[in-house]
Amino acid sequence: MGSNGVTNLTRTHLTSTKIFGDELVDEEVVIGGARDVLNAMLVIIDSITNSEHMSPQLGANFVKRSVTLEGRQHGCRGHQPRVRPVMRSMVVSVITYRSLTVPTLCLQWCYPWIISSLWSVSTALYPRESETRDLKLLDGFWNFRVITVDEDQNVGFTDKWYTKPLTGDVIPMPVPSSYNDITQSRYLRDYAGWVWYDSSFFVPQEWKDSEVVLNFGSVNYEAIVYVNGENVMNHTGGHLPFEEYVTKHLNYGESNRITVALSNVLTQETIPQGLVAYKNDTKGLYPKGFYITKTNFDFFNYAGIHRHVSLYALPKDHINDITVTTDIKDTKTGVINYSVTHSDQTSKAECVVDVLDKSGKVVSSSK
Repeated sequence: MGSNGVTNLTRTHLTSTKIFGDELVDEEVVIGGARDVLNAMLVIIDSITNSEHMSPQLGANFVKRSVTLEGRQHGCRGHQPRVRPVMRSMVVSVITYRSLTVPTLCLQWCYPWIISSLWSVSTALYPRESETRDLKLLDGFWNFRVITVDEDQNVGFTDKWYTKPLTGDVIPMPVPSSYNDITQSRYLRDYAGWVWYDSSFFVPQEWKDSEVVLNFGSVNYEAIVYVNGENVMNHTGGHLPFEEYVTKHLNYGESNRITVALSNVLTQETIPQGLVAYKNDTKGLYPKGFYITKTNFDFFNYAGIHRHVSLYALPKDHINDITVTTDIKDTKTGVINYSVTHSDQTSKAECVVDVLDKSGKVVSSSK
């Protein structure tokens, strides 16, 4: 089982290599069999990490290369292979970060969605902890309650489930997740209607002098949020984060409860569009609560609290939002228009805006 390894590594390409007799062409090599897949990974890892042409920046940066893995399922080495059609083809990213290469490749091969999530972290929209912002994640197992066939869809609102901890057929539900995927219940998998979540959390006494914001990364599709029994925000649309100040609704130095009523029902006005038709007949042709879900798309309508839930504290005096737009005047002059929204319009705080060039030198200032 020989290999010529990988030579002449640069930051942009891999050249002049043979792996198990198959040439590496256009940064891809086809390898057959699970054992050869693992061996190929190890050869690539060894060649890259020991190359004399290793870029000195690789200690801090990643370089990604693609290896297409295709093969047939067969028995252990030494037995007659059971030839079968190609079962799957996948692309494995070879990440040349010395201390993480082996586990990263193993994760990419066995659990590719984990690596995809890690690579997307840097571009995710979520609050970050800093010198002026304290952050508390509310992820974990929440209480979960679905409306049964014998119950009215609005029972949670009429009985005010948001005023006390959920009771009845309550199960633990991980947040974030899609509730359709968690249990083996076909009813829950195909369910359309309202579901309820709640969870208890502690708020530090030190946050009493701060502005506290409750943030949801994504809830699909419609969400009504309560804190300690009070409605603090409503949101429609499962693809963007949303948040609201909850400073006045919290008990500081004590336990608090958050309740979320969530509906995945789609209509002709939602994005994406859909329709839920209930069969409320009087002839007994359908079971009670029977409905048909109609959609205008070819993917499953997953629902739930899909992203992180966080609580963060800000100074009373802080910046709410920043908007920056740019333009060019007379092909020579760059124009920067900005808008800064302050938390307290009566504050005497001064806003200073500096424009820096690529070397870090201040080229323009405004107050």
